[in-house]
Amino acid sequence: MKKSYYLIMALVISCNLFSQDIITKKNGDEIEAIVSEVGINDIKYKKYGVENSPTYTILKSEVFMIKYN
Repeated sequence: MKKSYYLIMALVISCNLFSQDIITKKNGDEIEAIVSEVGINDIKYKKYGVENSPTYTILKSEVFMIKYN
């Protein structure tokens, strides 16, 4: 019983570690990203799937919505 509990917990945690967010811009472009910070005027993110990606910044006024996964 304990083994199955730990297995389920490990799967849930690992799914959250590899989740990606989708940033949809007002012009319709979509960015697959990992959002790290949402500030007052901007959003900081790293590109999803790119190792050692730099942190990018986009103005909130350019963003239509963010879909968190």
